Amino acid sequence: MAIVVVQVGQCGNQLGDEFFTQLYTFSKGNRQLPSPFFTRDGMARCVLVDSEPKVVRGVAARNRHFIRGENVVEGQSGRGNNWGLGYYGVRDPHPHPADGIAAASAHPFIACRKDQRVADGDFLTRALRAIHLEAWRTADSASFEAILLLHSLAGGTGSGFAARLAEKIRFHFIEPSEAASASSDEREEDDARRRDGLEGMLVGKRRARFLLSLAVAPQLAGELATQSLNATLSLHVLHGCVDGIILLRNADVMVSGEVGKKGEQGRAPTSSAPTILPPCATFKEANEVLVAMVLPLFLYGETPGGVEGLLRQVLPQRMGEGEGWGGAPRARGSRILSLLPTPQGSYEAWRGCARRGRFYAIHGGKTGLPGCGPTIPWEVISSAREKAAGSPRGHRLERPRREREKTNEQTNEKENANEGGGGGGGVRSTSRWRMGGDPRRPRISPARKGRRALVEGDAVGNDASSSPLAESDPADSPFVEVPVSIPKDLLSYYVGLKRSPVAKLARSLEGVAVLNQTRELNAMVLFPLLSSAAFKVKVGAFLHMYEAAGVSAQRIEKAYRELAEILSESEEC
Repeated sequence: MAIVVVQVGQCGNQLGDEFFTQLYTFSKGNRQLPSPFFTRDGMARCVLVDSEPKVVRGVAARNRHFIRGENVVEGQSGRGNNWGLGYYGVRDPHPHPADGIAAASAHPFIACRKDQRVADGDFLTRALRAIHLEAWRTADSASFEAILLLHSLAGGTGSGFAARLAEKIRFHFIEPSEAASASSDEREEDDARRRDGLEGMLVGKRRARFLLSLAVAPQLAGELATQSLNATLSLHVLHGCVDGIILLRNADVMVSGEVGKKGEQGRAPTSSAPTILPPCATFKEANEVLVAMVLPLFLYGETPGGVEGLLRQVLPQRMGEGEGWGGAPRARGSRILSLLPTPQGSYEAWRGCARRGRFYAIHGGKTGLPGCGPTIPWEVISSAREKAAGSPRGHRLERPRREREKTNEQTNEKENANEGGGGGGGVRSTSRWRMGGDPRRPRISPARKGRRALVEGDAVGNDASSSPLAESDPADSPFVEVPVSIPKDLLSYYVGLKRSPVAKLARSLEGVAVLNQTRELNAMVLFPLLSSAAFKVKVGAFLHMYEAAGVSAQRIEKAYRELAEILSESEEC
């Protein structure tokens, strides 16, 4: 399987830089089981996009041994921390609501030189073409699992352009549902390709199954004056075009800039509860810690199926129902997921919050007492609704890959003994598909068998047992534990950083839980951002800049009202 990472904006590229740096420390782009994040030739499956050249050029230069130069897309003018400039661009003048004819260039804040406008005129087209080329390279993999979008919710490029790019990716590069595909209009598709500069390029195109956003939420104070407006507009768009949003919080890892009682600054992060996350003084340290939390979700790039297993289990209602070509699966409730590293000093902030959860228990890192393993108190954080359901399969343990392979081999030996040893290799492989693992596992169609089996030329050896989805339907279990092992080289890399926060985290981290919960998330992050955006609209703060870029106050008001309604309903579900 393959996962293409699209890094947008300064934050997205710096986070992606650390993401692939840590992956490369133990993969070196060449392993017996290929990583979803690297091609056969050891190059990273990533596209770097930013409206300014400085950051992307630096990232590409540092990692030129695994980043392709043609995958770097840069602009010249920036987006001025304005969601409207990021979403609509800077080439065409946008009508001002007051007179209908005033151009964006008439306003000093967003005025750009002519050469900058020309250079950025095809910025979106160049980004889509780079994604197309990288998607085409996934032909060397068994399947195209997902496109992962790394970006911030605060800046102009990370919020505005990432939202626009997510809509285009959903339309051009994500597999639609059968109903949406049957009702699609070929003429409309051709027109959209022509408008986006992709005419003639999508012949034989490859589409991913999922679009996942890894978004960084800003601290509530001290980053950008326009961050609440940008975050509100970005989340409103993303909620309609991505399959899931994993929200990372700067407030959990960055030291607070507020002055304490004794006049001291930056003593601890402003998280909701006592946490094992060490305070970080720089964005470099924060990115190291955040990536160390995120890598277990993707099974450290060693096993395929990480994104599919996560989304199908934590957001099962999102799968299988599309509202149209280019539209994300429709369902009630929030699509925003939060991360909970363990162990925590207290789980009181998450008491009764989680409707569904997936705990990645990390083995090989923290040294514990014999017989003691990573745990999480599901009975504390699960919501009253899940407790009332009383499902006998409410808590399930997904076995590690090696254990599943051992079980499958034992099953094959028993079958061969019963059949008198006949049948040959082909029959044994078929029996593994039919009988391996949990007997409750749903039957797999022959076409799907073929896609799973053809991993880098291995006809049947890397079968369904190589996927964490092989046991049973994950949507049946609201809470699942997935054992993962941290690679030794990666652990050595963390420890080698010595006094850095990520080295301290590596010695204490037991696991990471992905929670489908909104109560704590609303109280600590989302509702304060929406309230700040509503206040700015009410007093008219910064609205002239957004109106000049084509974003009206009515649009901002619609965004925060609809988001607040969705998030409030999610608390009641």
